[in-house]
Amino acid sequence: MAAEVEASRSLGATRLFWKRSCWFLRGSDSSGRRLLLRPHQLYHIWYSELVPWTVETLSGAVDAELAELPADMKARFVRIGQLIEAVGLPNVREPHVKHLRGPIWEIRLIGKDGIARALYVTAQRQRVVVLRLYVKKTPKTPNSEIELALRRMKELEK
Repeated sequence: MAAEVEASRSLGATRLFWKRSCWFLRGSDSSGRRLLLRPHQLYHIWYSELVPWTVETLSGAVDAELAELPADMKARFVRIGQLIEAVGLPNVREPHVKHLRGPIWEIRLIGKDGIARALYVTAQRQRVVVLRLYVKKTPKTPNSEIELALRRMKELEK
């Protein structure tokens, strides 16, 4: 029998190890049984540890929109940005982020002075690029805001 070779990294309380040309996770569920990891799952674990998520704004216009927000909404934006960078965008869900249309998603900001939204897209190398920030005045996101974000997204592609 081949001896187990412990991997150099530990995933929280879970140990990753190599045995008989397969990767296994030990202790990943309450019963402690071993689970087989497929290559694409290992790639996701490796890539997300190697390339962390970052949150950035597209341009000075977006920075100016952020500066116009009330202080509590700016703080909420920073907090959600730090959450995305800490745990990764796939692990952040509603009520913090929500899909709108096509590649456009929104970061939901709630403060004492009302509700604001930050429209964003994801770019290569695990980047969240904020395209538009605005104070929300209607229950539904206006199409004009989504269209503006789509136009700004074309600048990102250049």
